[in-house]
Amino acid sequence: MLKYISVIYFSLYCISAFGSGKELYETGESYYEQRKFELAHKYFKKAAEQAHADSQYKLAFMYFDGEGVNKNDKQAIFWLTNAAKQGHASAQFNLGASYYTGAGVDKDINQTVFWLGKAAEQNLGRAQLHLGLIYYEGKEIPQDYKQAFHWFNKAAGQDFVEAQNNLAWMYYHGEGTAKDYQKSFYWYKKAESSGEPLVLYMLGQSHLLGRGTVKSQTQAYEYYHKAYGKGLPVADLRVGLDYYFGISTPKNIEKGKKFIFSSAESGHPAAQFIAGYIELEQKNKDKAIFWLKAADKNNYHLANLLLTVIAEEEGNYLQAAKQIVSAMPLLVSSNVSIEVE
Repeated sequence: MLKYISVIYFSLYCISAFGSGKELYETGESYYEQRKFELAHKYFKKAAEQAHADSQYKLAFMYFDGEGVNKNDKQAIFWLTNAAKQGHASAQFNLGASYYTGAGVDKDINQTVFWLGKAAEQNLGRAQLHLGLIYYEGKEIPQDYKQAFHWFNKAAGQDFVEAQNNLAWMYYHGEGTAKDYQKSFYWYKKAESSGEPLVLYMLGQSHLLGRGTVKSQTQAYEYYHKAYGKGLPVADLRVGLDYYFGISTPKNIEKGKKFIFSSAESGHPAAQFIAGYIELEQKNKDKAIFWLKAADKNNYHLANLLLTVIAEEEGNYLQAAKQIVSAMPLLVSSNVSIEVE
């Protein structure tokens, strides 16, 4: 009997001597904020050994980053796993991410999905977003648009812009859900303040085609201009065409060419096709063929038709090419040729 009393007494002594897990964690956090990492590590470790999940999580990242202790990915994973098993959502997310990247463990997509799923079920938005991306891309696991839509929808409700963008895209294209242009436009509008170029571009597309909102070429090109110059070649192309043809802004052919060729150099097939035609109009046959071949290689089928005309019509190729591209203004004002794919 005395033996058991002694054990209980010793346990209580340890807690009173060092403090509870919560108290140890708070002391460690205070030292951490002061950048006294060795002391922070000492207190986090004592708390972690008392199964304090927040301390286990914090300790894991000190081992990952080598703060107050030598870097040790295996120790990091050990403590991250302990916290995750206790239901610590951020630990579950980061453990899943570690299995995805192979940080401290062998890559394992099943473990990734398992732990991200655990965190997502606890309504952790970033876990919901990344789980949605894994299901959407379908690289390591079978592609599942319905699961992707489910998790994007959850994360979008927590104001994750990337999730809102992806959800809007899925409504627009009917992926994992029925096409719904109104809901697509709603989520793109929710994400508009982010300034993401694809969001702005798709708002332009929605207005241009009257999908889920009022049809307005003016508003469409306002959005295209907001999106241009941010690394989205199709937006640069739209603005280039606007200047080249004078669609919503005063005509400026040289300025238009600058944007069109910039988009072509970025690899956009419709821009490469149009760049080829512009060179053809200026009788730069070799440069025209260069751009048309680039567009053809990117499966832009009109380019192949134009290349065939150039090869077969010899001296009359320019007149024949003009007949083929006579529908260009129509293409410019629609999404047939230059919608983001």
